[in-house]
Amino acid sequence: MISVALAIIENENQRNELAAFYEKNKSRFYAIAFGHLHKKEESEDDVQEAFSEIADKS
Repeated sequence: MISVALAIIENENQRNELAAFYEKNKSRFYAIAFGHLHKKEESEDDVQEAFSEIADKS
C-alpha cells in the first residue's frame, strides 16, 4: 500500500522514516477513515492517498 508513496521520495532517510511512521500508525489511520466512510476499499484508498501527499511534500 505504501510502496507508491515511497517510490516518489528520493532521500533514503525520508523513505525509511515515512515507512516506519506508516507501519506504526496505519491501523489508526485506517480506523479513522473507515469510521467516516464505512467502506473498506475507500478507506484504504484514502489512507494511501494521504501518504502519497505526505511523500510528495517531503
